[in-house]
Amino acid sequence: MSHVLSCKNLLKVFGKQEAVSDLTFSLKKEEILAILGPSGCGKSTLLRMISGFEKPDKGEILVENNFVFQEGLNIPPEKRNIMMVFQDLALFPHMNVFDNIAFGLLSKKGKKNGNGESKKIIKDRVSSLLSLVGLPGFEKKLPHTLSGGEQQRVALARALAPKPDVLLLDEPFSGLDAHLRVRLREDMKKILKANKTSVILVTHDQEEAFSFADRLLIMNKGELVQSGVGRELYTGPKNSFVASFLGEANFLTRKEAFYFKGLDSELVLEEEEKEEYILRPHDIILKKVGKGPDGSSLKGVIKEAQYLGEMMSYKLLVKSDHQSERTLVVKNFFKDFFESEEEVSVQIQKISGVGP
Repeated sequence: MSHVLSCKNLLKVFGKQEAVSDLTFSLKKEEILAILGPSGCGKSTLLRMISGFEKPDKGEILVENNFVFQEGLNIPPEKRNIMMVFQDLALFPHMNVFDNIAFGLLSKKGKKNGNGESKKIIKDRVSSLLSLVGLPGFEKKLPHTLSGGEQQRVALARALAPKPDVLLLDEPFSGLDAHLRVRLREDMKKILKANKTSVILVTHDQEEAFSFADRLLIMNKGELVQSGVGRELYTGPKNSFVASFLGEANFLTRKEAFYFKGLDSELVLEEEEKEEYILRPHDIILKKVGKGPDGSSLKGVIKEAQYLGEMMSYKLLVKSDHQSERTLVVKNFFKDFFESEEEVSVQIQKISGVGP
């Protein structure tokens, strides 16, 4: 599949700080790519450079194999066929839904023919988009009369109106409550896939990135750390930063990993040549003493129990070799409930290596 967007060796410096450092990546046609990283890692700066609101200090940006930025060339935002949905949505409060969505068509097309699209074409396009985002008949409503989720859908429709080559989403779900956030991102993904839109989503929410995107790009301190399919990054992190950022992890030394392996013949130890390993909290099974798996002789003591609604989180003290002890984080769905200071039987299912 061909690339709709290519960024090559992008650099952006603010003062003495490199916000984005020598970053190269591509976006395929109809792909949803999530750029994931902690606050201040440069992901929003990257989005602003792609859209044209921020000028890179070095590098190249191509859209549909045409340069929009290189040395001596910087195409302004309004001439790039790229649209963005901002965190605050930026709907015009004095305009109704129809006019908000039609604004994108008028501003983009009007520069080409002086009059913009014909009224009928605009009306049909707005009506089609409102049906696409699940808001038929909302044309005359004002933004303040809409719910947060409805405002999100209007902002999406406005961004899709001029049929952009690339759609940029800058943490669009951050202002919504948890239940609405999950439902809306599911609906939005279906809409974007049905519309065959090429998308870049910026987020710091791992669950959002996993569920929404086809592929993830992990950034830290302005640099691209690792990219790939979510499951591959989660199970095969390049380093400890990626491992911990994509989900809670217990980090083990080589000595600890092989000690646990020696206690349980059924434990899966992946990549035995590594020096550092991760043990995910959900890969630890706890049972009442006397009810534990036959293959494991590992015991532990619950030091802290925390109720999380769907599951329990425990801090478990275990022997990590013949002389030492350490605490592991364990997360289990409800099967057995364990009290603080209770002794438990422990089975570790899988330990994975970290790094190349």
